[in-house]
Amino acid sequence: MSYDIDLIVDHGDGYQTNVFEANITYNLRPMLVEAGLKDSLHSLNGLTAESAAPLIGDVWRELYRRPDHYRQWDSPNGWGLHKNLVPWMKRLYIACRTHPRAIIQIS
Repeated sequence: MSYDIDLIVDHGDGYQTNVFEANITYNLRPMLVEAGLKDSLHSLNGLTAESAAPLIGDVWRELYRRPDHYRQWDSPNGWGLHKNLVPWMKRLYIACRTHPRAIIQIS
């Protein structure tokens, strides 16, 4: 199981552009919740990238600052590791800052 995340920009008249897409395992949910996302990535669904960027940035920085704390939730099978989540969150943060009008879709 995994999260699919897309940033969609609506240009009007039914024309939309997917400006970012990524996938990450549900195994990272405990880390995300501990770092400040109350319902993991689902709490971002439907938000504008502009409004979500501060929260995503806070979570990214928290994960980065306290690696030893978050490694306790590393998945034993290797699907869901702190060392992979930190750069993934940074990419999401940069995408949100780059495309502030985009709407976040999580499935």
